[in-house]
Amino acid sequence: MTHRVAAVCLVRRSERPLPERPRPDDLLLLGIATHKVSRLRAKDTVTSAVRAPFTRYQGPAGEGEVNDAARGRGMCPALGELITCPFCLGQWVVAFFGYGLVFAPRVTRFVAGLFAALTVADFVQYGYDRHHQAAGGTGVSASFDFLIWLMGAFDDAVREGRVHHKGENQSVCLLCWPLGPSARVLSATYAAR
Repeated sequence: MTHRVAAVCLVRRSERPLPERPRPDDLLLLGIATHKVSRLRAKDTVTSAVRAPFTRYQGPAGEGEVNDAARGRGMCPALGELITCPFCLGQWVVAFFGYGLVFAPRVTRFVAGLFAALTVADFVQYGYDRHHQAAGGTGVSASFDFLIWLMGAFDDAVREGRVHHKGENQSVCLLCWPLGPSARVLSATYAAR
């Protein structure tokens, strides 16, 4: 609560106008980025060293994630609970992203975009692993199958109108344009083998 009051005071002092309402694309971007930053901080194996003074290792929680439990006395258990719960951290992360949109919107969108892209990359990795396992883990052919599937999914999204080739989606357009026809050619070539 204190950080919110301080932020409102800073906004008033800086004379920057608060937006009347958040833009839908900012809500989506900050939501995805908040999810990633919160999970990275609360569950990721790499950040377990930062949590270690306040937590005790409980075991693995999935790909690259661990379960930790709060430990210690005084404020340590409260801090341990806060830093091991992605939902608890999420409200702090999204608050700081929100303040960033007021004070430095360009930088905030860039940083949030990086974390959102990392989230998308994670889902592609999980999709690849699932597809690889379903194909029997046959190395190159499973990798090729996944690439064809991914390119076909982009092509389907473009043809069904879920991805548009105008306006703010130009970066998606540049990604989809070479993939659509390629997926059909690769799929036909691969199926003929």
